Amino acid sequence: MKHPYQLSHRELGTSLTAADLRRLLPQIITAEPVLNDCWMVDDAGRTLAIHGLDLHGSIHFIHYTWEGKLYLTIEFRQGDQAKVMRIIEELAISGDGEKELSLWPRAEKIPVRATCGVASFLQELRKDPFKDHLIVTGSAIESARECTWEGDDLLLEDLYLLTEIPALLKNGGWNAAMHQTRIEQLCRVWPEPKVISFRGRKLALSRRMYIPHPEFDNVLCLHFTYDVASGKHVIGYVEEGGK
Repeated sequence: MKHPYQLSHRELGTSLTAADLRRLLPQIITAEPVLNDCWMVDDAGRTLAIHGLDLHGSIHFIHYTWEGKLYLTIEFRQGDQAKVMRIIEELAISGDGEKELSLWPRAEKIPVRATCGVASFLQELRKDPFKDHLIVTGSAIESARECTWEGDDLLLEDLYLLTEIPALLKNGGWNAAMHQTRIEQLCRVWPEPKVISFRGRKLALSRRMYIPHPEFDNVLCLHFTYDVASGKHVIGYVEEGGK
């Protein structure tokens, strides 16, 4: 049985634009009795979410384009699934003059680098290609839901480097020299680390991965450590701040 606070998501293809979502969601919140205690948060066009006193957690809407097609990822708590399905139903039957707005289940697999949102990205990392090298905890995904930072390619590049550090240090050469500064940053042990509960024990996240956004004035920070028992890096907490 799924826990009501378990993070879940729906992947949809759509003809809805981001502007359509911003126009329709407030109307649905007002019209639907089950959503009357909810409100929408639109952070300068970068984050679209529904918050509510009766929700198990915020409902996030991630709208993006991949290979010329529009897609929508909805992240929510399992306990709010009925409300999310009601929202989807209302979006699917909405119309705007001659243009019919529709949603349909996404059939094809979107590569991990094409997803939007740090939490969704980290969820994908639990699968290939990093599952043999990284452990992404629930606390990491939970904290990442509060981040507006976008730049999956940058994050993917640094995570790949993290998994390659042992080989680079062992073999040396031009490749290791080129990444020396970044390797030193990723291997640095920070004082007063965040501590999480991990597999029945306390785990100090003594290392950090800082990734500045190339366009916006914010920096993503992943708190992690190397866990000797599992032989993998454990990402346990994510946050963002100003440069």
